[in-house]
Amino acid sequence: MTAFAMIRQDAEPLDRIRWVKAKILAQCAAAKNAGKAGISPASAQTFESHNRRGDDMVTVISTAQHIARKSHRCDSCMREIEVGTVYRRARCVDGGEAWTWKTHLACQRAGEILWDHDIRGEEDCLINVIDMDHEDRGIVYSADPETFHQVWPGRPAPGHPTSIQ
Repeated sequence: MTAFAMIRQDAEPLDRIRWVKAKILAQCAAAKNAGKAGISPASAQTFESHNRRGDDMVTVISTAQHIARKSHRCDSCMREIEVGTVYRRARCVDGGEAWTWKTHLACQRAGEILWDHDIRGEEDCLINVIDMDHEDRGIVYSADPETFHQVWPGRPAPGHPTSIQ
């Protein structure tokens, strides 16, 4: 039996929090070393950097890709995730709250591109598409034009204005 399977149902809440943090740290180590465990390297780095500083933060318990069986709202761009679309779902906790974060794959990729350029959102997390400014969109375009056009369909590429007719 693993240490994670031995948590008692009657354990104190603080023990449960420590157990979850230990499990997340193990998943982060696996993600960094093996590229598995369902956590992106950016999420693993976020958790570990906060954990070393001891800050309060959002903890990502799990992430996975799903095919939408019903319509959802992307938490990054606030647009609809249509039925049949592959999207990323993350289960998160912070203090006593827990929620599910859903995002288009392209929105997740845009945030990861900016993460790689040391551009962060609130609480040192991936920046949301809705919060990206013109300069951020330019960085996304220069790194991955396809992601840019998926996230902002119909918008001209930075530095390539459309003619007014």
